[in-house]
Amino acid sequence: MTISGRVSRREFASSGAAIALLSVLPVSLTSAPRPGSLARSRFAPFVGAAFRLTGDGDDAEVVLTDVGDLRPVTRTGDERRFSLLFTARRGRLAADGIRTLSSDRFGTVRLFVSPVGRGGQARHYQAVINRL
Repeated sequence: MTISGRVSRREFASSGAAIALLSVLPVSLTSAPRPGSLARSRFAPFVGAAFRLTGDGDDAEVVLTDVGDLRPVTRTGDERRFSLLFTARRGRLAADGIRTLSSDRFGTVRLFVSPVGRGGQARHYQAVINRL
């Protein structure tokens, strides 16, 4: 800044260059998830695969049993609108909340997961991805 409290052209230009540089940084350098990390095509190959669902001390081993369309179906197989259904062995259902889903082959993603269904031989959890 100059003595008069005004910003010089040089200072203005250098701060503008810094802002421009920050706007082109790859998303992976920020805390936002990668755009492809919540795409249907990332989950579909893992139907039948085992995952670890962790968070709030309610850890569980789950199997991804279905990648389905959301109702009403606007476009079958939509990459941005789908649900994930997981099954775990019978036992206490964990509360809904943000959980970390991970496996060695898949990697890690954080999702809001809710228990669904009642009783039976297994526990079921669902995550809904709706990125309009």
